[in-house]
Amino acid sequence: VMFLLETAGVPIEEVGKVLSLQPELVGCSLKKKLEVIAKFFFFHGIRREELGTMVSDFPMLLKYSLSTLKPKLKYIIMVMKLPLKEVIKFPR
Repeated sequence: VMFLLETAGVPIEEVGKVLSLQPELVGCSLKKKLEVIAKFFFFHGIRREELGTMVSDFPMLLKYSLSTLKPKLKYIIMVMKLPLKEVIKFPR
């Protein structure tokens, strides 16, 4: 819960929704999984509050692996030429 609030930037009123949709997040490793995913998005210029919005809208996002996220983001930005704000707006 602290990770969702402090690192991922999920608003406090959305934490219950996120955990009810993805209860497995409680058992995920902070160091090996959740923090790695958060750092990936931060590296690509997504701010904490924006990540919180994305996770609130699509909690499954935190369960993806880097090997899944990297090519998806690369395709969206390099091939589709969509701005990062579109990824933030529609994380699915």
